[in-house]
Amino acid sequence: MTALDTMTIIWGIKSRGAKAGNPKQRDLREMQCRAKILLEILDSEGQMIMLPTVALAEVLLRVEQKMHGQFIDTIQKKFFCPTFNLPASALAAKLWQSNHQMPQEDQMSRTTIKADVQIIATAAVHGAKRFYSNDKKARKLAELAGMQGIDLPLR
Repeated sequence: MTALDTMTIIWGIKSRGAKAGNPKQRDLREMQCRAKILLEILDSEGQMIMLPTVALAEVLLRVEQKMHGQFIDTIQKKFFCPTFNLPASALAAKLWQSNHQMPQEDQMSRTTIKADVQIIATAAVHGAKRFYSNDKKARKLAELAGMQGIDLPLR
């Protein structure tokens, strides 16, 4: 099973009422293309794709409120959306503590890490073997959680 981070979904899924990324982001079109390529690859492989509910909550921040129900229906048809549970809580705490033991350049910032450790821990305890993210630091945490941390494909 493969898990995706928040930005991969934001870049890769075009839905009515959803923003597909920050228009000021320099490489926005490239990241949208890479995310779409990944989703096409995973679909062609018949991969079960996991989107932890913590990531879904972050994605929903970019969706008009009146469209939330329709967007969630679409997501549930395409993705397995596990919740942040007790085993994930324990792993998230371990990852949070491990982050501070990593070299400074590999550590995630306090504002970034809270949701990321919850997403990564949820994916790991629910059986994800691969975790796709464009964020190098998130991939390192995924590896600490026992998954393969993989960048988005270039083509």
